[in-house]
Amino acid sequence: MSEHTINQTMAQINRTNTTSPASILVDPGPIYNSYTVGYFFIGFLITISSSILNAFGINLQKLDLNRQAKAAPPLAPRKSCFRPLWLLGLSLYILSQVLGSTLALQYMRSEYVAPLGSASLIFNFLFARWLLGTKITTLDAVGTLVVILGVVGVIGFGNIRQAGIDEEANMSLSTLEALWARPAWIAHLVLLETITSLVLWLANIGYE
Repeated sequence: MSEHTINQTMAQINRTNTTSPASILVDPGPIYNSYTVGYFFIGFLITISSSILNAFGINLQKLDLNRQAKAAPPLAPRKSCFRPLWLLGLSLYILSQVLGSTLALQYMRSEYVAPLGSASLIFNFLFARWLLGTKITTLDAVGTLVVILGVVGVIGFGNIRQAGIDEEANMSLSTLEALWARPAWIAHLVLLETITSLVLWLANIGYE
């Protein structure tokens, strides 16, 4: 990086630290960080590994529940949190959530991480067949194929923009705070959570 570019970067940092949130949203300034092909493959491996752990953990929990349902009722049934297989599945699931997208976003753009995360549906499909003996229907196969085509499409066409620039990955903390403080965003978040809670409540009533 040239001295001129470094001076520009430092000047931008100083402007970010001294300007108000409103001015940051209007004029975010230039973006300097970029991603390389090597970073992409690192992020790709992290995301796929996370998807495998996610699907494997969920299916291990389901396998444990199936075994408990088929077993003869014991005198003192153990809760799920005390069964090793169920705990292993839960641990793998939590690990996939903590290390998956969080770590992958350090190496890969967000528009890649999200669709690649849907690969967990594919692995869930496979593990359900191998571990649980779930029957595979034609509709299941078609749905899995659609997911694969969608992931390939996002990877193939998601980079049609100015190379080396990712505004979302280069936002400062003050910029993020300003975005989260917008009344429209707060209203949207409250409305979304309210509708979700209402739908879950109505679903429970209908189930009962």
